[in-house]
Amino acid sequence: MVHINVNTVASLEGANTVLITVLDADGEEVIQSDLEVKDGKATATKVFPSPNLWWPNGEGDQYLYTLKTTLLGAEKVLLDETTTRFALRSISLIQRPLDDEPGTTFMFNVNGRDIFIQGGNWIPADNLLPRITREKYFAWIGMAKKSHLNMIRVWGGGIYETEDFFDACDENGILVWHDLAFACGDYPIHDAFLENVTKEVEAQVTRIRNRACLALLCGGNEDFMLAEMGVG
Repeated sequence: MVHINVNTVASLEGANTVLITVLDADGEEVIQSDLEVKDGKATATKVFPSPNLWWPNGEGDQYLYTLKTTLLGAEKVLLDETTTRFALRSISLIQRPLDDEPGTTFMFNVNGRDIFIQGGNWIPADNLLPRITREKYFAWIGMAKKSHLNMIRVWGGGIYETEDFFDACDENGILVWHDLAFACGDYPIHDAFLENVTKEVEAQVTRIRNRACLALLCGGNEDFMLAEMGVG
């Protein structure tokens, strides 16, 4: 089952129809649906015919679909249109109590299969961020794939990674553990700062939440450890 949720922005309040089209990897149409917009929202649930799953590197293919969303106003006037890629897969973090030991397991299950994680740490690929081209992202993530990695952990002291980075991970089957940008510090908790953090997290989660490769979002890096040490 595919759940479709569309929220329009205030400037597009005149929208009354959303045209949803899903294409397979060969560009063939697999789902087409017209949704009525009510109060700026449109929802639907569709059965996905013969779905192809996305798998991490070494476990199967990285099958990606294309979703085309078209927003129409009165008399079918085009208001907005966007295209994005997505995949069908499930990812679960399994944390079960250990037998006769404190703590829990920390294991990923993808599409019902327990996956042995072989990963590496990722910091910004250049001190001068504009020099990190799409080609460089694909080359470096490609090297990770050739080295039999299936996960990259994005360090919280770096940046929120780019669309090119996520495209490379989607296409190469590299799962992403992405820290939020709070690392190695003792952060304030007053209302103004927390309000700013909330906006930051909401913006980034909304941006990357539908990525096939995204396995886990982590709150930060070494913050609690430094707080307990009295650093700050």
